[in-house]
Amino acid sequence: MTYNSDTTSENRPDYDGLREYDLSIEGQAQRVHELEELLELAESTAANVGRLADSVDRGRTQAWIATILASFFFSILASGLSYVFTTSVRVDSSLYYIIAAAASLNALVAVAFMMVFINRTAYVKRVKRDLMVEIDIQHRLVSMIDQQMQRVVHGGEYSPVHRAIVDIRVRRMMRY
Repeated sequence: MTYNSDTTSENRPDYDGLREYDLSIEGQAQRVHELEELLELAESTAANVGRLADSVDRGRTQAWIATILASFFFSILASGLSYVFTTSVRVDSSLYYIIAAAASLNALVAVAFMMVFINRTAYVKRVKRDLMVEIDIQHRLVSMIDQQMQRVVHGGEYSPVHRAIVDIRVRRMMRY
C-alpha cells in the first residue's frame, strides 16, 4: 500500500505501528540502518548463546567425570576398609599403617572430587541462568527484527534478495 502525500497521518491505516515512521527516503534509510543494528546485536547474542550452551555442556561433563572419579575412590576406600575388618591385620603391623594411609588418601581424593562436582554443578546453574537471559534477549530481538523488517518492506525500495538474506541471518541465529 502506498501513501498519498495529501493524506494526513490520522487517515493513514496503522500497520503494527507503521504510522509513526517517516515514509521519506531518509526515514527508509534510517529504518534499514536500525534493522542492520538489530541484526548485528542479535548475531552477537546468538554467539553468546552458543558460547554459554557450550559452557553448560562442558560443566555437565566435568561434573559427571568428578562423580565417577569420586565413586571410584570411595569404592577403593570401601574395599580397603573391608579388607582390614575382614582379615586379622594387627594394629602394630606396617601393613595396617599402609592401608590406613591409603584409605585416608582415597577419602581425601574422593572428597576433593565431590567438591569439584559441587563446584561444577553450581557453575552449570549459574551459566544456565545466564543462558536463559540471553535466549530471552535473542527472542525479543528476533521479534523486533521481524517488526522492523515489516516496516522496511512496507516503506518500499527493499529488494527480495536483501529480505532473503535477512531471513537467512535470522534463521542462523535461532539454532538454540
